[in-house]
Amino acid sequence: MSIVREKVGIRGGVQSQVQHDSAVKHVTGEAIFIDDIPPLPDTLEAVFLTSQHAHAKILDVDTEAALKIEGVAGVLLAEDIPGKNDIAPVFENEPVLADGVVEYVGQPIAIILAETYDIALNAIKKIIVKYKVLKPVLTIKDALKRESYTFPPQTIERGNPLQGISGAKHKLKGKVSCGGQDHFYLEGQIALVQPGEDKDMLVYSSTQHPTEAQHGVANILGVPVNDIT
Repeated sequence: MSIVREKVGIRGGVQSQVQHDSAVKHVTGEAIFIDDIPPLPDTLEAVFLTSQHAHAKILDVDTEAALKIEGVAGVLLAEDIPGKNDIAPVFENEPVLADGVVEYVGQPIAIILAETYDIALNAIKKIIVKYKVLKPVLTIKDALKRESYTFPPQTIERGNPLQGISGAKHKLKGKVSCGGQDHFYLEGQIALVQPGEDKDMLVYSSTQHPTEAQHGVANILGVPVNDIT
């Protein structure tokens, strides 16, 4: 069967239909997803164990029962990361795995490596984490009061606003609150990593920013960026 494609523009204004740039490959089955790539022999599945608390100190992570499950190859904690435990794309202090403290619900604490995905999911349930629950910071007002900043404060200043306001003919007084946040993920997250020669790694990732993923993996492994493809 031959597929005839017509060139269709993907640009358009308001109220015009805009075609996704990969639409044809999606509907014809030609698009290749990571799940379509045959894994190499002895490939392991990885699953995250995540925090159940918004803010807590990690007292102990007991992996003994999980490691006894047949098919489990290992458990990785922050201390096992060979490079830098940081995947922040712009600033710093965004750990891959929590090290001593968790700061949000769902923060990764450990990674289970197993022969199958189902074995890894079952093993996650066997890991026991002991916490000392701490009071979370839930509002911007509380964060400012406690000087609990996500990143070091960044200040952009142009002109002298206070001087301009003091000399203004008319003044308005009030408060503005903006609950801005980072966008959520665009699709289900998945990655496939194939080791190459020496410390080379070939990474397939469902990401909109391949270069950021490349730098993150290199940072974690403690290798030059050009070792990661």
